[in-house]
Amino acid sequence: MPRIMLFALPAALPLSALAEPVKLTGEQIKSLLPTITAYGDNTKQIFYESGTTDYISNGRPSVGYWHSSETQYCSKWPPFGGWTCYDVLLDQEKKQLHWIGDSGKPIIDRIEPRKAENG
Repeated sequence: MPRIMLFALPAALPLSALAEPVKLTGEQIKSLLPTITAYGDNTKQIFYESGTTDYISNGRPSVGYWHSSETQYCSKWPPFGGWTCYDVLLDQEKKQLHWIGDSGKPIIDRIEPRKAENG
């Protein structure tokens, strides 16, 4: 499966749109997440094409599941119940993702391209 370049994603947008975070579609989320690592306050998250995700918070690892709907990123973290979904906005200039859930308050992560995996 071809991978997209991290910061080439919204190339079709006018330059003025790049000054603000841009809401990603489900297809854009699905293409982008397996190519990046997201870093928050004492957190790190890696997304895999298989639909699993590794999340490390304050050194404690957990494994969850993710997928994208037509418009959102959704995740599930066993042993907890169902899926929780978020709008995802990309701030290309600051290299950040903004995750916006039901509360409307964004969670902002710094993103970096993932290094190639060996093996």
